[in-house]
Amino acid sequence: MLIHPQTKSLVLNVPDPLMIRDVFPKHSRLMSVPEGNIALKHTIDTTKFLRNLGYDVPAPIRSYYVWPGKHKPFSHQEVMCDALTTHERCLNLSEMGTGKTYASLWAADHLMNQGLVERAVICAPLSTLELIWMQDIFDVLMHRAAGVVHGTMDHRMDILRTDFDFYIVNHDGIKLTKVAQELRRRKDINLFILDEASDFRNAKSRRYKFLSWILEKKQRFWAMTGTPTPNDPTDAWRLLVS
Repeated sequence: MLIHPQTKSLVLNVPDPLMIRDVFPKHSRLMSVPEGNIALKHTIDTTKFLRNLGYDVPAPIRSYYVWPGKHKPFSHQEVMCDALTTHERCLNLSEMGTGKTYASLWAADHLMNQGLVERAVICAPLSTLELIWMQDIFDVLMHRAAGVVHGTMDHRMDILRTDFDFYIVNHDGIKLTKVAQELRRRKDINLFILDEASDFRNAKSRRYKFLSWILEKKQRFWAMTGTPTPNDPTDAWRLLVS
């Protein structure tokens, strides 16, 4: 397999190039060169398709994304971004201190650049809204705008009515009926990032029920926690079916 950065294409030698040509007629071209017999546009869809056929294809973010911000990713963060961008529903259970926050922001930014995500919600513990998430967005994605959905109900709704790339809301904020209705209604919010997801392990809780209701209308959902089973192994089961 050859990656051609100039055209953002993959060149492969496959047993049945016509089959792949039929699946991606607008994004493939038959070839007869030493490197392969078909060229494919290197997109998330073609990556997932080729992986299902057994080809070890990197996600496009690892080949073409220009990593913004003060810090460049470690190799394990690139792996996180690979997984997040190629899975609409994804769990990131990496240990604490491994840079899950940065990885989720880079992955979201890449999908926004590709037109696959318009806006995102970050749902996190109250103590992290400003100190971690707003600061990390400033450090990593200075070209993106974010607003913290917290305070009086009028202020929360004013933030949600303002055009931001990221809306940062606390865990208990999503169980406020007006906030939940707005998050569920907004079709332009098509990525939901849940930080410290183990706080939602109780399916009987009000916050869990509101989260499930909101997610019925969301295509992409990434849940992150370094402690998926803080008390018992059964703590993990709700994360698996969210």
